[in-house]
Amino acid sequence: MTAWDIDPAGVHSVLSRTRTAAKGLAETGTAMQGNLEEAASAAGRLTEQEFGPYVTAGLVGSALAQFA
Repeated sequence: MTAWDIDPAGVHSVLSRTRTAAKGLAETGTAMQGNLEEAASAAGRLTEQEFGPYVTAGLVGSALAQFA
């Protein structure tokens, strides 16, 4: 059996960069959700029903719901 050759500094570096990227993705997702809600609200009704938060009326609102 071969030995593992793990560099702790390298692991720390990769995890640090991954954390930074994940934080950016989370912030982008939150902003996108708010923008989609605002766009759907301007395009038609936005209601919360049993099917999820993006149940909308109108063609543009329906397209946004499918995208989300």
